[in-house]
Amino acid sequence: MRFSVLLPLLALLVSGCGRSLYTSQALDAQALHQHKTVAILPFDVRIETVKMADLTIGGVVPTPEEVERMVNDAYAGTDLTAAQIEQRKQAAIASRELRQRLISYQMQQAVQEQLQRQRGHRYSVAFQEVLETNRRLQKAGITYDNLPDHTMQELQSALGVDAIFSGQVTLYQSLPKPIAAAMSVMTNVGIPPSHIAANLTIHDCNNGKLVWKFDQQVVGNLGAKPGTLAKALVHNSAHGFPYQLTNN
Repeated sequence: MRFSVLLPLLALLVSGCGRSLYTSQALDAQALHQHKTVAILPFDVRIETVKMADLTIGGVVPTPEEVERMVNDAYAGTDLTAAQIEQRKQAAIASRELRQRLISYQMQQAVQEQLQRQRGHRYSVAFQEVLETNRRLQKAGITYDNLPDHTMQELQSALGVDAIFSGQVTLYQSLPKPIAAAMSVMTNVGIPPSHIAANLTIHDCNNGKLVWKFDQQVVGNLGAKPGTLAKALVHNSAHGFPYQLTNN
């Protein structure tokens, strides 16, 4: 079972404009009202290269074979052997997986910190400390890799909370600059800009249902730190975020 809902198809924004598109929706106000304790899980982070359907050659989408040939031709200009090219590809995959795991826990911590720092906001629930959440997950044998396989009831048993706050961040990064430049020169290929798609979700532990979600997409620099992204997500979702108490 994967807790993050699928991101809706969102209109692609103009590159470099710095604007984002986001939506917030409460799906079960009654369940949200009954929650007293909430645990924030490590985020589901994915780093993806540009989708092949987004690539164009003179306005035409290339075939998988054409894309593979373009990449190999671009690498060929670096005087690398086939073994060296494969070694670099495998190293890139390992580096991406390590980065995904690191960002996952950084986002978990950063979101909790931003919720606590959100100016003028008080909450009707207590957010379980991230260190305590991760300690309980480890004690129950729930790891980063097998987390999506566990049911909401299993998580409730391990964490002792009423609701699960989770998130998904997908970083669609463009091809490495040298490869992108070579492909552009040799084939007139159109490469889409990097962009970030993210969502936040809350699930009720008693029935396992999704009770709130927030979706956001932005085109821009992927070099932003997790803390910066977390701040933007918490700020943009604040208007429709549940559990907020009105200041007297």
